[in-house]
Amino acid sequence: MRFYARSSWQTVGQVAADLAVIAWVAIWWWVGRATEDLLLRIARPVGEAGRVTAQLEGQLADAADQAARVPLVGDSLRRPFDDMAATVNAVATSVQQQAGTLEQTAPQVGGALFWVPVLLVVGFWALKRYQFMIRFRDTAALAVAPGGEDLLALRALATQRPARLRIVGVDPARAWRDRDPEALTALARLEMISAGLLPTFGPRADPALPTAVDPRSLP
Repeated sequence: MRFYARSSWQTVGQVAADLAVIAWVAIWWWVGRATEDLLLRIARPVGEAGRVTAQLEGQLADAADQAARVPLVGDSLRRPFDDMAATVNAVATSVQQQAGTLEQTAPQVGGALFWVPVLLVVGFWALKRYQFMIRFRDTAALAVAPGGEDLLALRALATQRPARLRIVGVDPARAWRDRDPEALTALARLEMISAGLLPTFGPRADPALPTAVDPRSLP
């Protein structure tokens, strides 16, 4: 199966779509990495604050031990230091947990920001390209099959927009019913152009293309 249409504006559109998808992937990769780096940068000072707070809790615990050595009033002097140490310990634990959560979730958030939009767009792009490849294959098979021109002309009547059909003639449906050879050929080639089977410009453009189907005039 062919991945690109033959030389035509459809080929240009396919290449442009491929480049747009590549740019889309690159942009969201940058967004994901930037978000992950931002969260990690936020986590560093938060973690540092947690470590400083933990050190303060240790100093308060040491102060409480020293206050407890004072004769007679040691227990009374120790109690405020123990209360402050417990409070600071709770704060330090909470801050360190938040820093750890940021460090753990940063890659997940960055990955989600990258994969969700990329999979949506790449999935749509892959589906459209697969549909083109199937249509190209089926149209190519009809083009060489007995009676294929008639079937391609009929498909053109069923699938092409009215603006395109009017390029072939005023009443292409009647021309098909009357088996007008020129109309059948024009309709079949219009369908083949639409499927990417015939080049419409360049040195390999089909010289048998009817002038009524000028690719520059296709809407």
